[in-house]
Amino acid sequence: MDTGTATGGFGALLRGLRTGAGLSQEELALAAGVSVRALSYMERGRSRGPQRRTVQALAQALGLNADAAGQLERTASLGRPRRAPATEVPSLAVLPDAVAPTGAPDLLPRAPRGFHGRAAELAALARAADSDAPVCLVVGPAGVGKTALVLHWAHHGRAGFPTGCSMPTYAASATRASRPS
Repeated sequence: MDTGTATGGFGALLRGLRTGAGLSQEELALAAGVSVRALSYMERGRSRGPQRRTVQALAQALGLNADAAGQLERTASLGRPRRAPATEVPSLAVLPDAVAPTGAPDLLPRAPRGFHGRAAELAALARAADSDAPVCLVVGPAGVGKTALVLHWAHHGRAGFPTGCSMPTYAASATRASRPS
């Protein structure tokens, strides 16, 4: 599906640059580190404007000078989706306390919906966080709600982390235990 003249313009420009360089789609895809399918979609206008790093890799693989690379990037940016500008910004008084800006990073995934029970487990997490060595291992079989438990606790215990909250990938995956052999 063609997403508009912006992406069609990018596709036509990219195809012209590729054929002008005497490269096949396969050769350019290999040199730029993108898939042939992605390159084909870009040239046919089937994908929105590619990411900046993809355009930079394509420009480098094509051997473009700074001006031509800039033109390619500008044309690609026309097809990238834009967020609609906010017409009305709510005041801080309207925002709930859980989302009031504190200046500290808050990188937690959203809180689980419909979380019930688990009072003993939540108390154990709170005790572990208040101890001298705040480490707690959450284990159990797949699907019992280990990640939901930790996220629920983290969202309700934000005040105890004045420097910010995050749940890195390794921590989230550490809450997933495999089944015993």
